[in-house]
Amino acid sequence: MTTFTNAHTFYRVTWNNSSPHDYSALTNSQAGGIDPATPYAYHDRVSITSNVAVSTAVMAQGETILVNGQALSFNSSDYISDIVNTVNALMRFTGVFAHTAYAANCITFTNDLDNLGAPIQLAEGNGTALAKLGIAADSYKLRPSEYGTAVTGFTNGDTITINGTQITFTTAGGLTQPGVVSTINSQSTQSGVKAYAYGGNKIQLASVYGGPWVLGGTNVSHTGHTAGMHFGYPDNLTSSTNKNQANLRWQMVVNQLETVATPIFVGDYVATGNFNGNADVSTLTFTVGYEHVDQLSTADEYNAGVNLTGAAAVKRFVARGLAGFDTRNVRVFDPTLTPRGNVAVAVNSTLIQQATASAIAANVSVVEDNVSVSLISYT
Repeated sequence: MTTFTNAHTFYRVTWNNSSPHDYSALTNSQAGGIDPATPYAYHDRVSITSNVAVSTAVMAQGETILVNGQALSFNSSDYISDIVNTVNALMRFTGVFAHTAYAANCITFTNDLDNLGAPIQLAEGNGTALAKLGIAADSYKLRPSEYGTAVTGFTNGDTITINGTQITFTTAGGLTQPGVVSTINSQSTQSGVKAYAYGGNKIQLASVYGGPWVLGGTNVSHTGHTAGMHFGYPDNLTSSTNKNQANLRWQMVVNQLETVATPIFVGDYVATGNFNGNADVSTLTFTVGYEHVDQLSTADEYNAGVNLTGAAAVKRFVARGLAGFDTRNVRVFDPTLTPRGNVAVAVNSTLIQQATASAIAANVSVVEDNVSVSLISYT
């Protein structure tokens, strides 16, 4: 008697938004590329960036940090790229992704695309690895947040306002990055905004209560931020609209991947080129798994009588999704702000409206050129 055994088969899929065909400059309903996350989810993303640029191997052998309780171990030969790779290798267990986009040789810990908005708990394990990176052990959960440029030019008595709260910087409190951060944080309860030092001489601002904030005062540019109303990212309605279209395309891709067999897993997302929702992702890599790989077959619409199976079928499903068209009502994040007294108020921070995602190209076989699929596991 023959016993049927399910074959669990997993494929690693990568979409490249600009090679060999460049879809990064598309406009209107074609814009956005593909993205598993919505603009509202990006707005909720929690991030913290290190304040020490690591240009040498600084870790001791076996030194560890704890990321959401998971121990990550480093080698004495590790450079910043190795530290990033170690974090990302355990992303499925921690829910945390790492990159160096905000400051050279400085690591950013941020939510992966499956866990946007979740707190990030960082703690020392063996040794002082976090301290070497310039990150305090803490539970990071403030959002939205924004990153500024260099702190410069403060003199004794300079002032800024945050949500109408006047903050005065003095020689005694410190006029460089550490003192500026400390002074802002001494009034964060009143202002509703907290500062984090990053990149050696820059400041990240984050909302204590989850709302927008207003920066003002003669010396606000010294903080590396601009005067005006702020609400994190995406910071404009066009970017937000494009991201909604990208998310609709992702849903069309998933629908295609489900046409002949229901996946047992879709996840392990790694997106490059965009970390805040203001732009298209450059590349999106994910894993899709099937229990009944024998069902993974589809007719090739360009070659009569030919069936695509396995990785070739997965590649065609992804391309069909990206060459599809969808119109539906979606939850839109609108970052438009209006002043009300000393504070900013969102005009329509969330609303339901119709969104349309058009094909990034009409020819499925052309779209398919930007998709790569490889078999990674067969059990």
